[in-house]
Formats: sequence, C-alpha cells, structure tokens
Amino acid sequence: MKKTPNVSILLLWLLSISGREDVQTSESPPAPKISLIPMWRILLRGNATIVCKAPLFPMFHLYLEKDAQNLIIPTEGINGVAYFLITNVSAEHGGMYKCCYNSSSLSHSKCSGLLELLITDPDLPRPNISLTPRKMIHLGITVTFQCSAKGPIQGFYLHKNGNKLDSQSVKLDEDSVIFSFTDVKQTNGGRYHCSYKSSSYPFISESSNEVELFVVDPTFPRPTISPYPMLLVTPGGNITVTCKSKGSFMRFYLQKSGDEMPQQSLETKGTMVKFHIKNASESHTGEYSCRYSTLSEPFVVSKMSNLTQLVITVPHLPKPNISLIPYGIAELASNIRIECTANRSGSRFYLYESRTKKQLQIVITAGSMVYFPFNNLTKGNGGSFCCSYMNQSEFFTSSETSDDVTLLVLDTLLPKPNILPKNMEWIPLKRNISITCQCQYLAAKFFLQKEDDQMPFQTLKAKGTMATFIISNATSAHEGKYKCSYSSTSYPFAISSPSDFVTIQITDPTLLKPSISLSPKVMVILGSSIIIPCTVHDLNNTFHLNSTFYLYKIGYEKETQAVKPDNDTAMFPINNAMEKHGGEISLQLQTPTSVLDVRNQ
Repeated sequence: MKKTPNVSILLLWLLSISGREDVQTSESPPAPKISLIPMWRILLRGNATIVCKAPLFPMFHLYLEKDAQNLIIPTEGINGVAYFLITNVSAEHGGMYKCCYNSSSLSHSKCSGLLELLITDPDLPRPNISLTPRKMIHLGITVTFQCSAKGPIQGFYLHKNGNKLDSQSVKLDEDSVIFSFTDVKQTNGGRYHCSYKSSSYPFISESSNEVELFVVDPTFPRPTISPYPMLLVTPGGNITVTCKSKGSFMRFYLQKSGDEMPQQSLETKGTMVKFHIKNASESHTGEYSCRYSTLSEPFVVSKMSNLTQLVITVPHLPKPNISLIPYGIAELASNIRIECTANRSGSRFYLYESRTKKQLQIVITAGSMVYFPFNNLTKGNGGSFCCSYMNQSEFFTSSETSDDVTLLVLDTLLPKPNILPKNMEWIPLKRNISITCQCQYLAAKFFLQKEDDQMPFQTLKAKGTMATFIISNATSAHEGKYKCSYSSTSYPFAISSPSDFVTIQITDPTLLKPSISLSPKVMVILGSSIIIPCTVHDLNNTFHLNSTFYLYKIGYEKETQAVKPDNDTAMFPINNAMEKHGGEISLQLQTPTSVLDVRNQ
C-alpha cells in the first residue's frame, strides 16, 4: 500500500497477559511500566518518547525492545525513569514494544507489558459506532457499543475520552463487533469512539464518530425548570428556559422528550442557567426537562426535572374573548370570575399572567366558555391576565391569546392620594390638560379614573411619589369629574382609595356667545319671581337647535338648571326669590359637540 506524507501514527499500549517471558515470584522485583509522550497520537515524521519506569536498584539499566529484538542501547535510569526518543517516526516503527531492566543484583531481566505502535491510514474508511440504548442510562443497566466498518479487518479498538479502553479481534469476513458493559456504574460515563486495525499491518483507521454515555445518579437532587408547567410562544418568538439546582459549579443539560440525547448544555459557576431557543416554530413544540452534572464528572447526571410543555400559537384558531365578572375594582375577600369564550366547543382553556405567559389555571369543557374563579381575593391576586384555548386533540398548538384584562383589588389601608389642581378653570377646546396625583409613599403605578367609569382609563408607572397625567387635545367628551389612586411597589395591582374629585369643563371659543339679562331689570324683592333670559344672536343661522343652556351660580355648580331653547332663546325662571339666589351667575351653552361658557352679573 502506498503511503502519503501526511500519514500519522497512533501508539496503543497493551498489557501482556499471556506469553510473559518472566513470571514473577513473590521474591521477584516488580516489572517496569511503559508509557508514551504524547499519550496516544503522533504525526508521521514526528517524535515519540517512550518512558520506562523501574524500581530503584543500584547500577540498574533500562533498555527498549521491539518485536523481541533489542532496539536501543541500554540506558541507565535516573531516579528509576528512562526516556527513549524515537525521531522521524515512520511505518518501519510499527510493532510491539516493551522495556526491560537489569542490574548486578538480578540474575535475569524484568520486562514491562507490551506497547503496540500502529500507523493511522487516512485512506481507510472511518468506522461507525452506535450505543444501545441511546439515552440517559440508570445504574445497573447493560449497554452495548457496536463498531462497524468496511474492508478486511483484524480487530476493533474501543476508546473512552481518547484513551484505548478495550480491543477485540474479528474474523476476516466480519465487519462489526460488540463491546458490552454490564451493570453500568458512574465511572462508565464518558465519550466513546472506536477504530480498527487493517489486515495490512501495522495500519489503523481514523477514529469513528463519538457517542456519549450519560449515567444517572439517583442520589442527586432533582433540578427545577421554569416556566412550569407550560410555556406559550408565538411563531418566530424567542424562548428562555431556566434550570436551577441546589449546588454550584454545574453543567446543565436541556432535553426534549423523544430525543435520545440533550439538545443543549451549559456550564455555570452558579446554581442556574438559561437556555435560549430562537425563532420558535412548531418543530420546537413538545415537553422539555433538564438535568445537571458536576463539572468534575460531566457524564454522571441527576434525575430529570419536571416536564414543561412548549406550546406555540397557530393562526387557524381565532383568539378568544376575555372579561372580568363583576367588572370593576374588586374588594378584598370578595369573589370574582374571569370569563373566557371561544368560537368552538370541546376545548382546553388556559389562563395566563399576561407579561410572562405563566400558566395559572386550566379548565376542560365540552362547551365554548369557561370561568376561572378567584375566591376570597387577597392583594396578591391582582394582575393582568389573558387566556387561550386548544383543541383537545392537539397538545402543543394553541389559539392566540386574548386581549388583556386587569384585576385591581382595593387596598383600604393605603392612605388616599392628593389630586392637583384641586379647582380647575374652564379649559379651551383642544388644549392639553395636566392632572397630578401625589401620595406619601413610593408607588408602583398611578391610576386616573372618571367618576362614572368602573375602571381607570389611564395608568402610569411611578417614578417616585407623584405622576402627572396628560389629556391631549381636549374635547367635550373629556368633561367630567376625575379622581386618582395608586398602588404600592409590593402589590402593584392593589390600589388605594381614590383622591377627591377634580372637575374638567371645556369651552369652545368658536360658538356664538349668548347674552344674559334679568327681567325685571330692577332690584329683586324677596319672594318675587324673576326670569333670566338667554339668547344667541345668530345672524348666519349656524345655531344648533339641539343645544342646551345651563344656568348656575358661581361656586354652586352642582345646583344647575338646564333648558332647551325656543329657537335661539332659553328662559330660566326663579320663583320665590331668596337671598341665596343673589350673586354672580354663569351661563353655559352646550351643543352636541361643543360648550361655551359666559359669565354675567
């Protein structure tokens, strides 16, 4: 066989068990030991150093033999060790080596076991190796490694972590061999590969692919995995799975159910790692678990964690509707329900925390609607929630999640905040309005709510003890009374009692200005009746007949009269005039879209 210049050398040392020339007696000194530097692989035309170690005897000599022939001149050992350098290694160096020593006190030489030098031939087909069963192995199980190759073969070698572990001869017509481990122990864990010896001695193949043998140690505490029990993701989204153990300096493994071996492994000096799966698709769905090992024994692993499901949303399942019953801010110790409705029946419904998509509840129904109950509410029950559903025949695909619904719980122990300004002037149409809410403690959120609304319509994250709400481009729809509240950093969805009210009133400078007068136009006698007419002088016929006039005394805005006009005039009667009717009067004209305020005496 013609060799190329890039051929490399593999040295394998074999302990000679049979055919030893020198059987020792109890009085005989021990045989020397033989080893190689580098340990196992040397390039063609490289150098190899064979090391002999022998007992310390006065005037002893060490020498190296190849194929039972004295190869190198005897060398005196230094502290019991001799080094034999082979330079420019070539095919002629193939064969069996041993080292021997003698001294003046010995009647015969003592020799080491055998070291076989084989030459790696890159033209030989690589062998294949397989492990059965290919999974995490429990103690006491039997495992087998099958090594196979094509071509005339003399024998196979099994290697663990780069070192030769075992060898088997085969017949010339055989192309595979089985290496078996019965009663597997922790020490059997590791990386394995095989090679084979060609019938053209002394050539050997390149190494096969590697297989990994993980051994489960039942004494290791189980790790924890999160999110648990389910992780919901949208197509193309990114996934983070956290695995945690009690000890530090660990290697963690993430494995999908059905896969023979872990998908990912990460090392850490701490107790926790985060596995990332990017650009999620349906191929990523399934059940996942994690294990760990110590860094010193990476192939001795713990039992697996609990299983968590990775579920992906699919567009053919429309998102459900969600609502809070009863709607509004809930009282402590009360009972509420979150309703989730789909457009199909026979589904599994899931309730999640909106931000993390952590699964909170599951309900299976033959119908199309479920209720998720929250009984005897506490401050910690508040939050933002969404729901989804799955067909009962599909385990890892889900509908899109619903819109979010927020559950706020009233915490009456929190001091109510202040709202500023306490009294607000009339606001011109399309102006911006600022309302500030202030509390005594550091807040998580501030909430702004209209008087008749059941829930806040604005929420701000807090940056201290106050926040300012902005109502932009104000219209008549923004008129009304407003109050604010806040939540603490400990319970961001448990809100305080509300502040006092502040009233917002909008004026429209584009409306025609009405006029106001008294009838009679004299001093009013107590007990008499008067009429206050209000008129819009509309020369361009733009006055809206569905408008309303409002009359009230400044400072007594709650005591308001409302009158529909007759054409362009409204008449406000005051019967049995009293001292309380005296004062400054304000007139407000409101159309279906705008408001104008006029003051008169």
